[in-house]
Amino acid sequence: APVVRANALKMWANSDRFPHDALEAYLSKLVPESPRALNERSNLNGNGIHVEAAALAAIPIVVITGDQDPRHPREIDEAVAAYFGAEFVWLADRGITGHGHMMMIERGHDAIANLFLDWLDARGR
Repeated sequence: APVVRANALKMWANSDRFPHDALEAYLSKLVPESPRALNERSNLNGNGIHVEAAALAAIPIVVITGDQDPRHPREIDEAVAAYFGAEFVWLADRGITGHGHMMMIERGHDAIANLFLDWLDARGR
């Protein structure tokens, strides 16, 4: 599936903290998504990735979600975290706002990285 500029702007480059001055460079690095990945994500014909929560029970998991990510609404990611017995972090609850799907490249990503590093340290990782 080709990268469509309008979709990229809507789904990935939409948050307040996205570096819009680097948008063209970002868009130029995106590559088409493979049909297989799209089919798995959409669970087309039951081909989605199936993970048993029990298989991950011994692994510490955290789900971190930004308040401006249209692909990951709070209620969905919170339910995913609960299914896997994971900790759920809604960044806005921690005072970290304005982040979307591409939080790792957005301005202020260092606060998210520090939150995650603290989470790892608390688990001896």
